Amino acid sequence: MQPTETAALTDDTPIDDLPFDVRIWNALEGENIRTVGDLAGKRLRDIMAIRHLGERSVGRIVDVLRQIGRELQPNPPIVLKEIPR
Repeated sequence: MQPTETAALTDDTPIDDLPFDVRIWNALEGENIRTVGDLAGKRLRDIMAIRHLGERSVGRIVDVLRQIGRELQPNPPIVLKEIPR
């Protein structure tokens, strides 16, 4: 992906325009993630839970989003509650 190409990407850009392999495209589309905006609106844990996406594929998604100046939404902090005794 060339730097000039990233400037033209918007939330409405189809994920088919991103440099993913077919496995990633199919997995994302199977989860109704079809645009850059759909993808950037997801949390890392949501992407990690998608069937047929392994660690490498998730890493590739994160890398490509960074290349285009986007990132996944942060996971909310885990709040531990004290158990009453």
